[in-house]
Amino acid sequence: MKAKHLWYITIFWLIVIMVSFSWNYYIIKTNTFKLVENKARAFFSQIVVARSWNSSHGGVYVPVTSQTQPNPYLKDSLRDVVTSGGMKLTKVNPAFMTRQIAEINQHENDLQFHITSLNPIRPANKADVWESKSLIAFQQKVPEILELVADDSSSQYRYMAPLITEKSCLKCHAFQGYKVGDIRGGISISFPAAIYTKSQNSQILYLFIAHMLILIIGLFGIYKYYSITSHYFSVIKTKNEELEADDILLRKTNKELNASLAQNRATVAAMPDVLFLIDYEGILLNCQISNTNPMVISGEKLIGKSLLDVLPPMIAEQVITTIKKAIDTNELQIFEYSLDLPTEQKWFELRIVSSALNEVLAISRDITDRKQAEAQLHLKNEELVKIVKEKNKFFSIIAHDLRSPFNGFLGLTQLMAEELPDMSLAETQKIAVSMRNSATNLFRLLENLLDWSSMQQGLISFNREVAQLAPIVDESMAIILEPAKIKGIEINFDIPADVTVFADRNILQTVIRNIVTNAVKFTRSGGKINVTAKSTVDNSVEVSIKDSGIGMCQALVDDLFRLDVQTNRTGTGGEPSSGLGLILCKDFIEMHGGKLWVVSKEQNLAAGKEGGSTFYFTLPMSH
Repeated sequence: MKAKHLWYITIFWLIVIMVSFSWNYYIIKTNTFKLVENKARAFFSQIVVARSWNSSHGGVYVPVTSQTQPNPYLKDSLRDVVTSGGMKLTKVNPAFMTRQIAEINQHENDLQFHITSLNPIRPANKADVWESKSLIAFQQKVPEILELVADDSSSQYRYMAPLITEKSCLKCHAFQGYKVGDIRGGISISFPAAIYTKSQNSQILYLFIAHMLILIIGLFGIYKYYSITSHYFSVIKTKNEELEADDILLRKTNKELNASLAQNRATVAAMPDVLFLIDYEGILLNCQISNTNPMVISGEKLIGKSLLDVLPPMIAEQVITTIKKAIDTNELQIFEYSLDLPTEQKWFELRIVSSALNEVLAISRDITDRKQAEAQLHLKNEELVKIVKEKNKFFSIIAHDLRSPFNGFLGLTQLMAEELPDMSLAETQKIAVSMRNSATNLFRLLENLLDWSSMQQGLISFNREVAQLAPIVDESMAIILEPAKIKGIEINFDIPADVTVFADRNILQTVIRNIVTNAVKFTRSGGKINVTAKSTVDNSVEVSIKDSGIGMCQALVDDLFRLDVQTNRTGTGGEPSSGLGLILCKDFIEMHGGKLWVVSKEQNLAAGKEGGSTFYFTLPMSH
């Protein structure tokens, strides 16, 4: 057994002991709690039965003594009577009887009963804090409550269950407004927890000692087993080393005995590939071609020829160099090359091994299918990497950029919910504007996410038509002019009326809207944005959107359209951005067969350098 296996088994054993101890610990705690619960229920049931008996008889009369005085809280004209023999009797109702039973139990059994209510007739029956919480819980359909309550000096179990109003109870409590089935109070039972916790702690201690003993015995057994198996495996290792030494000697002997058969054995093993026997200078000494190999020349015609006569010069030189290396190092050499045949390009793998003095055995194998599969695999891997990048970008936007507008929006709504009565009209309007801006930013981000997701899945509709560019630009600007006006940014258009494009109107509006929105976002107040278009010589239209904003450094420009690089930044007015919009625009333009690029200069006001960005994209004029 290896040392790491010993650690695995030891850790497993520790986990087993810990799980067993935890489970038994839980059982002890549960059983103790159940024992206390059953005891409390039994006491409560006895009290309820006694109260029911008393209530069913309308109360019972007992002699008046120093301990039993007439109940001042019992409103009954027959509360006090005198027998014919002159004995004074007073009526004891269920509440009075419960109180007297509680006093006896507290004195003899260290057990406390307390009948209480949120609306008691007798002030002394007022509920304490714990009882009040329990009574409120009963109104929420909680059937009973049992808790271990501890203070600085002691701890005790407290149990409480509700008292349900019965018909016989209305004799005394109807004036309080109770009806049959109402919860009119409860009885709490309290008794010391020490005897139970002491028993519980003893069981836990015994449990701990038992598990420690089992743990120690188990660890000793594991170590003993490890010692025995280590010795056993050491013996096996020694024997294996001896066998390996014998095997090496045997293989050496077999090599010497079978040297004369090496050529035939290699030929049989290599079929159906092409086998060559070649000398140090690259002369073909022998050639074996199977009947299934589609070579255009027979092996007999190749014997005696130089590789320089058979293969292209550059490939032949490389093969001869590899042959010399195999002979000099006595190691297997592998060389791959391609040949342009009349119908197609073929790839071959040449395995070269030294077989005799200054000779090699070369096995040629057609690996065209493998190369094609590798190319397909490489292509699939690139597609998978792209998909993973797109997924990561999507999750990043959802996790960060989508959360930020929601947090801002929720914060504003919380502020209005808590402080709206104290806000002035101007403050309320300011928060409403902020909420509108958050909702607008959130809508634009969701719109970009949905468009991008649909495009990646190939679900986006793509209906191109020849249309005038100017109306499309005007429609795109409709929702952007107001934010630009608020920031004090001037937007100018120079779109000739006769310029047409062959494009999907909705997708083109999304592209223009995204780029111009970015221009507004990253341009300071007082800036300008110019949207122009012109025809080019290749039957295309070049659209440019130029701003006088803060611009971008070259590093940011280089990474602007990459999914695996985070390029989002905050606008000049604190506007959020995800970086997804421009990637979406680039994909949309390329769907049209066009191209999107940017030229930018970073603004540096301290150095007196003006900045700005110009986004260009091209579209075909006609189908």
